[in-house]
Amino acid sequence: MTNYPINEQRSLAKARRGGPWGVGFRSRPASELPLPNAHEVVVYKSGGTYVVDDGRSRTVDEHVINATNISVVDMREDAPVTVHVPIPSAGAAEFTVHVTFLCTVKKPEEVVEAGLKDMADPLTQYLIRHQPLFHVGEEYEFDQINTVRRSVTAEIKAYVSVRPPRFRGMEVKLGNVRVLTPEELAEFYRKLRERELEGRLNSEEQRREHDLAEQRQELEEIRLRHAEESELQRRHHEQLMEEMRRDYEQRLAKQELTHDQQLRSATFEHAITETGKLKDAIGADQDEIPTLLAASAGERNIAETAESLNQDRQRRRAEEAADRLRSETWKREDALYEQRVARDDVQLRYTLKVEELKAQVEVMKAGVARGLVDYQTIDKLLGVISGAVKQLESASASAPDTAGPTAGEHEEAEPKSHSEARAPKEASADGEAQADDPIVDGQIVPDAPDPRRGQADSDGPRFREEDLGRR
Repeated sequence: MTNYPINEQRSLAKARRGGPWGVGFRSRPASELPLPNAHEVVVYKSGGTYVVDDGRSRTVDEHVINATNISVVDMREDAPVTVHVPIPSAGAAEFTVHVTFLCTVKKPEEVVEAGLKDMADPLTQYLIRHQPLFHVGEEYEFDQINTVRRSVTAEIKAYVSVRPPRFRGMEVKLGNVRVLTPEELAEFYRKLRERELEGRLNSEEQRREHDLAEQRQELEEIRLRHAEESELQRRHHEQLMEEMRRDYEQRLAKQELTHDQQLRSATFEHAITETGKLKDAIGADQDEIPTLLAASAGERNIAETAESLNQDRQRRRAEEAADRLRSETWKREDALYEQRVARDDVQLRYTLKVEELKAQVEVMKAGVARGLVDYQTIDKLLGVISGAVKQLESASASAPDTAGPTAGEHEEAEPKSHSEARAPKEASADGEAQADDPIVDGQIVPDAPDPRRGQADSDGPRFREEDLGRR
């Protein structure tokens, strides 16, 4: 029996990632994995280890994803494996010995690791290693086949009992031993050829199915790769179209901005030119140019511009009138203030002069009380007092009234009062002093002593200069 214990064995490509652009988890398509029969198991070779599928493995399991080889192992008990060995006879013909062994797989992972794909060859080699078997038929002719059968059977049983066949993961027992006749040999070879042909057909069919599955897998991979490439190209095309659209929008926006700027510049230049013409035509002021510029630019119509100009001019007239009123008010207030200052100054000088005269009168009284005044001195003092009285009358007459003069009248009155205040200090022609003349410094001495008073009067006190006082 061929292809025992490994019914199928093949290598696996590296597992691919799923999802778009190959960024998903690794997995294997179900088409890559065989479908074992009930008496078969699947052994995965992953790295340096062999894993037996217990029937619960999934396409995303680690030992399935990382597998590099897969094997299907036959787990039948006492599976017959027949081998044939020719042994020489006494004549020219040869005896054909058929030995059937009963094999059972105990450890499928060790069978796969040992490479026991077909047990026929290892068992054939096992029989060939027993050389005494080839000398059993040398003494017999072909018509003595029954004797040869007994000798061959005994020799093989003895060999198997002394040195039983041992293979990794396998249990092998001896089944039966046959020495075929020519008819049986012919039938055996016919059946052997049929089995070989059937095996080749099965192998060819399996190979074709395997090739078809691989082609389907390749086609699926090509389809997925084509879909991914198409998706990438579509995204790249959309990205290029988006970039072109943004670039076009930017250039269009830039052109619109440039056009708007040029249009505004032309409009502004035209508005400036028309503003100059309109200003010369209506004789507008410099501060009215913004209003005329808005009208020239089209932001206002003629009626609105005229109304705005009238409002601005009325506002300026009102402001100018208010400024003039404030200026006149300030001038009147300044005139009143200067008038009050002048009146206070005259009043102060008048008060000082009165106090001075009172002091001189007191001095004169003191001199009279002491008898130090003669007629000449009295005349001088009376002249001084008369002049002072005239000055007081003049100052009182020239003092501004409480109602207050106008600004022009105050300007004319002020120099007059100052001239009177600064009158010359010399004595008048008749010997009278002015109001501002200083008191005469000197002593009042009697012309001669009175003989009736005696020497005491001549030696009496004199009216001294300190008693008259100084200015």
